Amino acid sequence: MLPTTFENIFHQSACILGEGALIERLRRDSPFELDPFIVNSGFVYEEPKRKAMESIYRQYLDAGARHDLPLLLSTPTWRASRQRIADAGLADRDVNGDNFRFLDDLRKSYKDYSRKVVIGGIMSCKGDAYDRNQTLEADEAYAFHAWQAQKLAEAGVDFLMARQREYMDNFWHSSDVRIEGGDTNIQLAMRWNLFQLLQASGRVEGAGIAAKGLTGQAYEGHYFWDAEIYVLPFLIYTAPRIARGVLKFRYKLLDKAREILLEPAIVKEVLMGNVGDLARHNGGI
Repeated sequence: MLPTTFENIFHQSACILGEGALIERLRRDSPFELDPFIVNSGFVYEEPKRKAMESIYRQYLDAGARHDLPLLLSTPTWRASRQRIADAGLADRDVNGDNFRFLDDLRKSYKDYSRKVVIGGIMSCKGDAYDRNQTLEADEAYAFHAWQAQKLAEAGVDFLMARQREYMDNFWHSSDVRIEGGDTNIQLAMRWNLFQLLQASGRVEGAGIAAKGLTGQAYEGHYFWDAEIYVLPFLIYTAPRIARGVLKFRYKLLDKAREILLEPAIVKEVLMGNVGDLARHNGGI
C-alpha cells in the first residue's frame, strides 16, 4: 500500500507527529558507541544496534497508530556523506539507501496506518553546522550535497529534508536582526534566539505558543501570559498571520477563563503554581 504523499499530509493535516532526538536517545539509553564518522548510520548493519534503533522508531510509530495521526520519520543519515562513509570503511555499502529501506520496512509492518507515515531523507552537513565560518559557498554546497541527494532519491524517500531552505530564507528575510560591529557572538546569540522563536511559533496553527515547546522538559506544553507579552510583538511585525491566529485562540478561551475565576479551588492551584491542574480544566492559561 503506497503512503500518502508528504505534500498532501503537510497541507491537509492539522497535526503531524515527528520522531526526534534519535541520536541523543541512543547516546544516553543504549550501550552502543556512536561511530565517529557516520554516527548511527551504520547501526543498520549490526543486529543488536539495528534493534536498538527499531525500538525507538516503533515508539513513535505506535503512538501515531494509536491516535491515527500522520507521522514524519527521518532517515538516520545525518552524517552519511560520501567522504564520511568511506572514512567509516563502508564505501562498498549503499548506506543512505539501506537506512531508507530499514525505515520503509518498519513502515510497511503497520499495514493500513503505513499510508499516514512519510519518510524524509536527512541531508548531511559538512563540518560544524553551527559555525558560520564553515559555511559553504553555493557551488561547494551543490558539489557536497548532490551525491547524497541522489542516493536518497534513488532509494525512494518521500522527500528530502534539505528542502526547508526556501522556508528558512523567507524567515530570515522578514525576521533577521543585524548587529553592526562589536562581538560577533552577540549576533550569533540574536539569531539563535530568533530561530527559537520560529521553532516555537512557526506551526502553532490556532493553538497557544508553549513556554518550552510541546516536548520540552518543563511546563508540559502549557502556554502562559508571556506568549502575548514577549512573543506576540515579534510576530505582529514579522508574521501577522500567525499573530492573528494566536490572538484568536486566546480570545476563544476567554469565556472559560471567566468561569474558572469563579472556582476558588482552581484559582488557589494557579496561585500555588500548579498550572497543570488549571490546564486540565482550561487546556492552558
